[in-house]
Amino acid sequence: MSGTEQKVAEYIKEKFGALGLKTRIDEVGNVILEQDGVCDSEVFHYISHIDTVKPYIKPKILDDFVYGRGAVDAKGPLLAMIDALYESRNPCIKVYGLVGEESDSRGARYLLENTKKLSNVVIGEPSNNQICIGYRGRILLRIDCKGQNQHAATSSQVNPIQYLTNIILLMEKIADTLGQDKVLVTPTKIVSRSMSNVVPSKGQLLYDIRFSEEKIANELLDKLKSMIPTYCSIQKISYLPPVEVKPSDILVQSLARSIIKEGLKVNYIKKMGTSDMNVLYPITEHIVSFGPGDSKLSHTPKEKINIKDIMVASSILRSLPAEYSRIKSRA
Repeated sequence: MSGTEQKVAEYIKEKFGALGLKTRIDEVGNVILEQDGVCDSEVFHYISHIDTVKPYIKPKILDDFVYGRGAVDAKGPLLAMIDALYESRNPCIKVYGLVGEESDSRGARYLLENTKKLSNVVIGEPSNNQICIGYRGRILLRIDCKGQNQHAATSSQVNPIQYLTNIILLMEKIADTLGQDKVLVTPTKIVSRSMSNVVPSKGQLLYDIRFSEEKIANELLDKLKSMIPTYCSIQKISYLPPVEVKPSDILVQSLARSIIKEGLKVNYIKKMGTSDMNVLYPITEHIVSFGPGDSKLSHTPKEKINIKDIMVASSILRSLPAEYSRIKSRA
């Protein structure tokens, strides 16, 4: 689970270290794998994550599928990356299993704060072995409303629960105005502590907001601030900007050629969620997201991944550096 990745990192370090790869765990718990030798071209950073979400689902293999929590998000994509490194023994490939992607992205933020530049980055997330060129941005928003402790039988009430309920309805109207295809507002938690016969003195509401453009997010917040009651306040707990790269980018083109070599059709997709691609984009020259598995199964009780898809992804990632070199040599 996110926050308890140490045993997973140590297992990967010991397992693949015994198979001849250079492995280490950094200061925040990220596990890094490399091949001994000198890279005579650009380095390719294959970055996925080792944490998962709750609840735990016991793993099993049935027919051609691996079932269990994290099979899709993101052990399958990470294994494809490690296998690509192991099979190619390419010193220009570096694999990272990051911590905290499902919570605070502390593994990616550690790289962001301690790395000047990463040349070519592939983020390992499930995409059915297609090319993900973009993710929406995310705001974790906290809304606090004050009320007044009163008996529940009192006819005139200053009730924060009622205020927060009205704000939920208000947010839906604002999102509809801006366009549900551009912004998605999801209340994820509402808290007020009092006895069952007492009006609470305060209440809190958490929102997970996904947006396609920063100006849309700003417009949403501006409208909300102008319309909520004075006894309520708004605080941004966290913020991730949206990210999108062009299909014409050399890394994206190289990945497309590698996919075609496997006899697959190339599709470009944009995801509604976020990933470490949002975090690492500022320090990358080229970045894209790719991996085996159906992202619709992420975080669900039915999480599973086809073993054959993992092997196909590994083959695609093995050939990526060579395809990149071919395109660059013709430029």
